[in-house]
Amino acid sequence: MKTILFRLVCLNTLLLMILSLYAQSNYRPGFIITLQKDTIYGKIDYRTDKMNARRCVFRPQGNNTEPTTYHPFDILGYRFTDDGKYYVSKNIELQYGVPKPVFLE
Repeated sequence: MKTILFRLVCLNTLLLMILSLYAQSNYRPGFIITLQKDTIYGKIDYRTDKMNARRCVFRPQGNNTEPTTYHPFDILGYRFTDDGKYYVSKNIELQYGVPKPVFLE
């Protein structure tokens, strides 16, 4: 009985520790283009191609504020200035003619 209770306590502690961990971030210099066609420089969280197509996590230059997450059509596009990757908001049709908003490179 004591071993079962000990295992449950250890499992609960482990789960709480995992929930409190933060994912790594990989911020690179870049800019976003707003819907008003303004360019705002700052740092963009660089992820996999799939994640970069779904969202843009942006932190403005000179601010220590929380990053803002933009989805397609919240902004016109964004660009990483160190490697030149450029993403624009577009609608694509994957199946059954249903358009899906994404950032295309």
